[in-house]
Amino acid sequence: MAKTRQKKEKDVLDQLLDNIDFRGLTQDEVVGKGGLIKQLTGRILQRALEAEMTEHLGYEKNSNSGDNSGNSRNGHTEKTVLMENQSATISVPRDRAGTFEPIIVPKHEKRVQIHYRIGCVQGPVLSLSYFLCKCQVSLERHPFLSKLNGELV
Repeated sequence: MAKTRQKKEKDVLDQLLDNIDFRGLTQDEVVGKGGLIKQLTGRILQRALEAEMTEHLGYEKNSNSGDNSGNSRNGHTEKTVLMENQSATISVPRDRAGTFEPIIVPKHEKRVQIHYRIGCVQGPVLSLSYFLCKCQVSLERHPFLSKLNGELV
């Protein structure tokens, strides 16, 4: 009797990628200067920074629980970050007290390195495309990404 294969459940990244129509895209549209990889990189970093700010302040954006808390969001600062052989422009959130210290894109640094652990091997991920290809990555450095990693694996 032939074994029936169990259908593998799709993780969050596969579900995201299912919504993109890759047919007919050129190499430049995917990996070029303003391509899909660059846009995804910037947006992922932006979302991670916003999640870091939420963790720092202890309440969601536009939540009334932040009223009279002594610290709140105070706009954004534009920053260009460098990764491997590309760059992305992101908006780094600020807080009124000036105590927000981002982890994924540290203050005063232009080069982004995401640290990973696969089994017993550790080191920096120098490109987000490499990071996205490694679904078994366990991220220790960043609380938000370690939570996200639990959903991906």
